[in-house]
Amino acid sequence: MFRRIPKSVWVVTLPVAIVLGIWPAVWLAQSNWVFLGVLIGWLYVPQGLYLFIKDSFSTDTARLQWFATLGYPLAMLGYSVCAYWVTHRTNFMRDGLIVTIVAAFVSAVGGIATAITVVDFNRHENILSAISGYVSALPIHGFILIHLLFSAVLGWLIGSGIARLNSRKAIAHGTA
Repeated sequence: MFRRIPKSVWVVTLPVAIVLGIWPAVWLAQSNWVFLGVLIGWLYVPQGLYLFIKDSFSTDTARLQWFATLGYPLAMLGYSVCAYWVTHRTNFMRDGLIVTIVAAFVSAVGGIATAITVVDFNRHENILSAISGYVSALPIHGFILIHLLFSAVLGWLIGSGIARLNSRKAIAHGTA
């Protein structure tokens, strides 16, 4: 299953996935209820977009919460680029889905490491006590993983759809 996916795809996709996992983790470590934007995720995007257009955020915290949720559409775009690349290279949409799902899990794990680092930096404690103190917060990353998986599936649909559309156009024009 993984043999068909070129190694160059993994070399690029995995670091991109780690970078995409940093955004929610940094916001998760913030105070003043800003982290709720990361936990609510995609559910808050429509309301936040409405409030942004109307410029009617009640507080700066609400504005920051919406800004924190923008990491998920950003992740969706990153995953869609990866899905497009894989689908274009292998001609299999399933390979694009595999890469985006693996990237979502890598993003979640990278987010856990980033959150521990940020908490350690904010509290000025050694890394072992930061890790042991953070264990109770690991279930929160389940919410982040769900939103990242949703972003991955949406990104896969967009990227693979564009790749398939381009390949069909190339076949119709006789350039493939």
